[in-house]
Amino acid sequence: MERNREFDEEEIQESRGEKQEVPRGWSPSQETIEAIKGTREHPRPTTEHQEDHKSPEPLPENEAGAQHRPSRNASPDGDVQKRDDQAPKVETQAKQEQAETSREMQRRTGASTKFQGDIGEGVALRVATERLNLTPDPRFDQRAHGVDGVYLDAKGKPVVIESKFDERGIRALRGDQMQPEWVERNARMMQDPDSERFTPGNAEIGAELLKAGPDKVRRLVITTDPRTLEVRVYEGQSDRSWKQIDTWNAWELEQPYLKN
Repeated sequence: MERNREFDEEEIQESRGEKQEVPRGWSPSQETIEAIKGTREHPRPTTEHQEDHKSPEPLPENEAGAQHRPSRNASPDGDVQKRDDQAPKVETQAKQEQAETSREMQRRTGASTKFQGDIGEGVALRVATERLNLTPDPRFDQRAHGVDGVYLDAKGKPVVIESKFDERGIRALRGDQMQPEWVERNARMMQDPDSERFTPGNAEIGAELLKAGPDKVRRLVITTDPRTLEVRVYEGQSDRSWKQIDTWNAWELEQPYLKN
């Protein structure tokens, strides 16, 4: 009974949160004693900690489902791989820029090549006429790629000339260019009405080249080094080699477009 009285004045009041006058001689029931013990073992949360014990508000059904549904593009560490979605666009843009740059380089290269070709042919014309005593064949019309020039020697025989404005010199020839079989192919195209190289005058020249024999036609390559303006003349040999027969400098030809 002494134990029960101890609860009267101390713990009962604490459990109720208020002080009351407890009649002397009153004994708490066993249920009250058990309730007080439960309060000791599991104290009620105070006001300042109630926020921490609040249950999270339920999400709407569609958001809750999305919250727990793994992203299709999620990376192993949980980040969404936006880079993967953007990669094809970046790659396509890079290819387009590269193609545009390539077209611009081709355009500039083509213009530069034509300009160099015009200079080379101009130098070759002056060399052929002033140094080699050759005469341009008035029937020849250079309408497309192929023979650069056809000249006539003092006996009226055709001379095929190729010009190169290239620092590589004779090595700038491509494949079998200016070899007998190349001359023969071009002579036949000059006679073919369906070829862009055909004209009535070119057809006459082509017939003469084939009649003379492509391996008998005199073949000359005139090269100009753009760094030094050194001009060299090579003549084709029967063994398919090239023999240098003379050299000059383009300044000696007094061409106005080569001067400052």
